[in-house]
Amino acid sequence: MSDATQLLTPAEEATLLRLARLSLDAAVRRKPAPALPAEERTPTLLAPAGCFVTLMVAGQLRGCIGRPMPDLPLHEAVVVSAADAALHDPRFERVQPAELEAIRLSVSVLTPPRPAPVQGWREFTAFVEPLRHGVILRNGRRSALFLPEVWEHFADSPDPRAEFLSQLSRKAGDWGGDLWRDPATRFEVFETIHLEEPD
Repeated sequence: MSDATQLLTPAEEATLLRLARLSLDAAVRRKPAPALPAEERTPTLLAPAGCFVTLMVAGQLRGCIGRPMPDLPLHEAVVVSAADAALHDPRFERVQPAELEAIRLSVSVLTPPRPAPVQGWREFTAFVEPLRHGVILRNGRRSALFLPEVWEHFADSPDPRAEFLSQLSRKAGDWGGDLWRDPATRFEVFETIHLEEPD
């Protein structure tokens, strides 16, 4: 996807959600990964794009892994990310077959990350838009990413931007949560098209 205005069609959205579900089931049951049928191979699904697949059980996170950079065709990125979210999220044990029915998954298709046009954290906090921007924080070898949906967790915070960036810093390995204020820290932003399975 070249920018946030290039929307997916309803048929493409349904295809991606179906591929993610088939990939999740196949990975957990140790079966071959699904392929995109020839008749569904649209230019958008064949174009490189970043994506994340999130697994939830009863409103609680069960796995979330993705590929922020557009290094695979979108349909392949979704298949790989769904399998990785089930099997390789280091925060969780592997998903078991008995859990599959309870899992609800979502797919976030990313625009290519771009450097934020700012100097320093003060300009960045004025620039970043909650719920619109996903953020990648980079500082030396440390980095972390939050999807735009993560803003929802800080909606009731007295300072959502500071809380979002503090938690992002902790995710990058800075347990004090202040890495975002380091002058050496750089920020990238992106946007997503968020797709959810129907209830």
